[in-house]
Amino acid sequence: MKRYIFVWILLVLTCACSNKEQQLKEKLTQTITQYAQSNIQGLHVDSVNIHGIDTLTDMDFAYMSKVILQNKQSELESHYLMYSEPETAEERIEQYELNRKLDEIKNNVIYWDSVLLDNNTDTSSLRYYFVSVSIFGQVGHLGSQKYDIGFPITTDFKVKEVHLYND
Repeated sequence: MKRYIFVWILLVLTCACSNKEQQLKEKLTQTITQYAQSNIQGLHVDSVNIHGIDTLTDMDFAYMSKVILQNKQSELESHYLMYSEPETAEERIEQYELNRKLDEIKNNVIYWDSVLLDNNTDTSSLRYYFVSVSIFGQVGHLGSQKYDIGFPITTDFKVKEVHLYND
């Protein structure tokens, strides 16, 4: 008899855990759908396929932000190397904007470095979910599109953006 009670309790706990996981996925899907539709002009989301959910602390988020910024910095620097000396006014303006963006990214990297080195940065509390997804949707007359992307989402279900520039 005890064996049956144990199996029944185990079954109830398993169902409760999977129900919580399903509720979390539904809330994250709703958050991502609303965010994508309001930030990608003309997008109508058909579906969101969640590939994975990871949990992040403030320290994890700082590290992730720094890596994203460093990748963008490398991308811009490789674009910058395409120019030797700007010859036209348009090329000078483009190079000026590129330099401005690189400076802002470098300043943001310095900021995230300071967060990473700060002993008060939280390393244990759940602060964000990082959700990797495929978003399927339609933009105008382009037909169905697929966007593979990841979102840091706060525990109160708001997308936390990593700002590259101070624009």
